[in-house]
Amino acid sequence: MTSDTLPVDVAFALPGEQFVVSLTLARGSVVADAIRESGFTDRFQPYLPEPLRVGIYGRLVEDPTSCLLNAGDRVELYRTLIMDPKEARRQRVEKTRKRLKTP
Repeated sequence: MTSDTLPVDVAFALPGEQFVVSLTLARGSVVADAIRESGFTDRFQPYLPEPLRVGIYGRLVEDPTSCLLNAGDRVELYRTLIMDPKEARRQRVEKTRKRLKTP
């Protein structure tokens, strides 16, 4: 790595499997550059929502075409949620309670 490049990771997860690619991009690159270079939009197109939702370390990026990257950033591509996480947890708790009450 030289002073005019920066290392970044691009990540995408499916249930039970995570994909991460490490890239070295030119300084001044934006989130959209990292996404394009990762190849994930082609590889995982059926799983990605339109418009694409992305973040850096869990913080949503509003405009990937203008958000500058910093060395060490982890760009994350987000899938559409099948169920609200709070509802999923509520259902798991209820299932556990029923199982514990059954003699």
